[in-house]
Amino acid sequence: RKKPGEPSDYKTGIAGIYKESKAEVLPVAVNSGLYWPKHTFIKKPGKIIIKFLKPIPPKLEKFEFLKKIESVIEEETNKII
Repeated sequence: RKKPGEPSDYKTGIAGIYKESKAEVLPVAVNSGLYWPKHTFIKKPGKIIIKFLKPIPPKLEKFEFLKKIESVIEEETNKII
């Protein structure tokens, strides 16, 4: 979760799981950062949207995969905030 407008912080561990599993990955966009801020127990009322996106096919190179997953999630997240 992150607040709208904050820079993304995608970890590279997902690329290792992606490579080893040889499976497609289902990216998910959420707007929960608007209502459930990181590093706090304070929750704000609101409607959390969870959007399942088009699967990313297996066998992409590490950096191609990381770029793809970040771009599709961030693009869709920006639409739902």
